[in-house]
Amino acid sequence: MSLLQLLSDNNPTDESDSYTEENQIKFLLDELKMLFSSRTFFTYIGDVPLVNSSILNYGIDENMVEGNINNQQFDLIEQYIEILLSRFEPRFASVSVAINKVTIFKVYIEISAWYENYPIKLMLDWDIERRRFNLNE
Repeated sequence: MSLLQLLSDNNPTDESDSYTEENQIKFLLDELKMLFSSRTFFTYIGDVPLVNSSILNYGIDENMVEGNINNQQFDLIEQYIEILLSRFEPRFASVSVAINKVTIFKVYIEISAWYENYPIKLMLDWDIERRRFNLNE
């Protein structure tokens, strides 16, 4: 059970709660949406050991890519998402992030991972102008 599930559980001491496989995937998607829609408060703490994986650094640094998007920045986006998932979604294994498609307004990113012996494939898009992620289920 994840921290967010525990915090949202009305009766956390009741071990008879049933978290079905279907519910687990729904919780996972909800938490990923929260991660990709949250913003870091201090952009500089991403480089501070121990603090960078704490709740203080939870979410996206909107300034991870500055200026016009180019191939070098695509690599930075991929690396940033891999680091973000390794810090805040430890239930994932074998995470792979790849730029799938680029348009004038958006960068489409494919995330592949393993979650409890099941392959997961997610599409994420990065709105270049608004600097926002959108998780497509």
